[in-house]
Amino acid sequence: MRYHNITKDDMLNGDGLRVVLWVAGCEHCCKGCQNPMTWDSDGGLPFDDAAKAEIFDQLDKPYIEGITFSGGDPLHCANREGVKALAKEIKEKYPNKNIWLYTGDVWENIIKSSLVKYIDVLVDGEFVQEKKDVTLLWKGSSNQRVIDVKATLAQENPRIPILHCGDYDDIPMGRETMGVSDQNIVPFSADGSCAIKKNACEA
Repeated sequence: MRYHNITKDDMLNGDGLRVVLWVAGCEHCCKGCQNPMTWDSDGGLPFDDAAKAEIFDQLDKPYIEGITFSGGDPLHCANREGVKALAKEIKEKYPNKNIWLYTGDVWENIIKSSLVKYIDVLVDGEFVQEKKDVTLLWKGSSNQRVIDVKATLAQENPRIPILHCGDYDDIPMGRETMGVSDQNIVPFSADGSCAIKKNACEA
């Protein structure tokens, strides 16, 4: 796994103050992407022990709510195993910190991934320039969903994601996206066209 940056005291990519790991490699190559320099999985720097120590140093701070994986795409095949291992270690070392993950893939495709059990909140879906909305919280376009992973996996039909409400009302967006009217909504607790071949990474 390679990465481009580690952002500290971030308030834009998840709930509360966070540390953000920006990984290298993305197969979605969305029009209007803010980070096209992260598409190349050979770009950036190797994620080494020093980088991990830098993240842990941030997570040691009591005011840091957790870590966000972004990029790039943390679920790109070049990143998936590295992100999974790091997320697992963080959950074991910092059980009261939460983990957010941004991906261009959608929940329905990754629900069976072994990585999902370590994620608290998933922001899914490609960024769509035509659906860009700067008033949205924690996402760039209205097709994307901010999903409470733990609550979703706990329900009888986990294929219908439960949205993390946050401070803004995501309910109409979620129902329109899913095409369902009985979507469950619960609050989230902090304690808890491209050169790369599409579908290159299987869950």
